[in-house]
Amino acid sequence: MIGDLAGTLQELQGEVSIIVVDEAHHAAAPSYEAIFTSEAPALLLTATPVRADNLPIGIDHVAFAITYRELFERNCVIEPVFDPPLDMTGLDWSTSEGLTELADYLLDRTEQDFGKVLVAVSMQDRAERLHEAVVELLDARPGHPLAVEDVAFVHGGRNSYGALDASDALDESAGSPSGILIATASLVGEGYDDPSIDAAVVTYPSTSIAHLMQVAGRALRWAPGKRRAHVVQLRESALQYYFDQRWLYQEISDELRPELVDLEYADVRELSVQVERLLDEANVPDPVRKRISDQLLAVEVGTDVRVMFAGINFYGAVSSFSQLASWNAILVDGDESARFVNIFNDLSLRQEDIREAQQYLGRSLVPDSAPGSIWKSYMDLINAAEYARKEIHGRDYPGRASRPYRVGTHTTWLRYATLRYRPSVPVELQRFLEDAVNRDDVISAYVAEPRAWAVALRVRLPLAGSIAYLLSDSQAVWTRAARGDLLDRLSGTSLADHLAVVHAWRSGLPAVPVAAVVVDHFAQFLPASTWETQALDLARLRLSSTDAPIEAMSPRRE
Repeated sequence: MIGDLAGTLQELQGEVSIIVVDEAHHAAAPSYEAIFTSEAPALLLTATPVRADNLPIGIDHVAFAITYRELFERNCVIEPVFDPPLDMTGLDWSTSEGLTELADYLLDRTEQDFGKVLVAVSMQDRAERLHEAVVELLDARPGHPLAVEDVAFVHGGRNSYGALDASDALDESAGSPSGILIATASLVGEGYDDPSIDAAVVTYPSTSIAHLMQVAGRALRWAPGKRRAHVVQLRESALQYYFDQRWLYQEISDELRPELVDLEYADVRELSVQVERLLDEANVPDPVRKRISDQLLAVEVGTDVRVMFAGINFYGAVSSFSQLASWNAILVDGDESARFVNIFNDLSLRQEDIREAQQYLGRSLVPDSAPGSIWKSYMDLINAAEYARKEIHGRDYPGRASRPYRVGTHTTWLRYATLRYRPSVPVELQRFLEDAVNRDDVISAYVAEPRAWAVALRVRLPLAGSIAYLLSDSQAVWTRAARGDLLDRLSGTSLADHLAVVHAWRSGLPAVPVAAVVVDHFAQFLPASTWETQALDLARLRLSSTDAPIEAMSPRRE
C-alpha cells in the first residue's frame, strides 16, 4: 500500500528494477515522493495525465500514448453515443422539487433506451436530492420497468443501501443489471467497474474531456449483449467546457483547446485547393506555403490530411485579428504524424513554459534556421502552445488585448484542420448503374476504395435490368485480353460456328480472375457497341476528374 512505500523501498534498496504506478495522476501527493527519490526508474500509467489542480506528477518522458479513436478501432471499449447536451437552466439543487425536470428525463430514458445509468454529481447533498426526486416521480409511474429499489445514491458519507461504507454500496449496485445509480464523481471517476452500466450522465462542467471521460468511461466497458453506450452532459449554463464528439477521433490532446476545422476532399486537386485556402486565410508566409505545397505532392489520395496552425504574436486591433493575424503551419502527413503527435501532446501536458526551446526541440529535429523550415514552424508551435495555456487559464501576456478570445471556447493560438477523404461517385458511374439490381452494393464498394477499381461491367439479365461488377487493374487486363483473344478466334470462322467457338473457348479456360457470371455471359461484351455500353473505364474517369472544376467547401469550425 502507498503508506508502506517508503519503508518497502528502503528495505529492498538495490533490488528494485522498476516501479510501476497505476492511476499515476495521484503521484503529485507527498506520499509518492519516495518513488522519485529512488534510484529505480518508474513507469507511470494513467488515463488522465493532467490533474485538475495542475500539479506535476513526475513524468519526464511520454513513452506511449493511445487515443480514444484507436481504443474504439481495436474494440478495447465500446464507442459511445454522445447525446446532445441536456439544457436545463432552471434546476434548483437545493430541493427535490427543483430537480423534477432532470428526474423526469432519467425515468423517460430508462424506460426507452437506457438499461443502467450512472449519474455523476459534484456534491453529496445533490446525490440525495436527486435520488428523492427520482423516487417521488417513480411512485407515480406504476408501469415503469424500474422499481424504487432499483434507484440508489452513494457518496462518501451515506448511501441508500444502508451499507457500512461506499465500496460495499457500489458492490451491491454492481450486482443489479438495471437501474439508476446517483453517485459523487470522486467515487466513480476511477477504479469503479460495473460493465452493466450503458449510460453516463455528467451533471457538472469540466475543463477537459480527459476528466469527463474518467466518469463517462464507466459506461464504455464491454459486457455480454451490450452494444451501445450513451454519454450525456447536463448544461445548466454556458460554462467552460462540454463534450465534443469530434475530440474522440483526434490523435492530439484537447488540453490546449485548438480550434477544430473539418473539411473533405474528393481528389488531389480539391485537396490542394482546400489547403491553399486555409493557408490564405491564415496569412501563412510564402516559404512555409512552399514547403507544404511540396509535401502535398507526395500525399496519397485516400488518406486524411491534417494541418496545425500556430499563431504568431499579434498587436493590432482586435477587430482586424481574423484578417491580419499571421500563422505558421505544419502539414501532418504520414511521415510527420508520429513526431508531431509526440511533441504536441507533450506540450499539452506541461504546466510550465519551456526554458530552453531549442534544446527541447533538438531531441526531435535537426536545427534549421532557413525560411520556411519545419524547425522554425515547430519553434512557433512551442510559442503558440505556451500562449494558449496562458489564454485559457486567464493569465496575462503581451498582446492579449488584441486577440478575440471568449472564455469557454477554443484558443486563438492554435487551429487544427482535418481534411478527410470523401470520394464522390462520378455521374457517369451513377448513370451506368441505373438498372443494376446490385447498384447500392457496387456504389458502396466504389466509395470505400475508388482507386482499387479500373473497370465496371454490366451483365444484362434475361428479362430486364443488369447485374454489375467492379474489376481491379489485373482483372481488367485479363478481361480485355480475353475479349481480344475470343474476337480473334471468331474472326476466322463462319457465323454458324460462333456458338461452338465460344463454348470451346469457355471450356478451355483455366481458373479465371473474374466472377463466373461474367465469363458465362462473355459473349455480351464482344460487339463494339455493347462493349461501349456495358463496360465503363473508371481509371479514365479518375484522370478526367482532376481537370474538372470544383467548388470550394465551407469549413466546419468548432
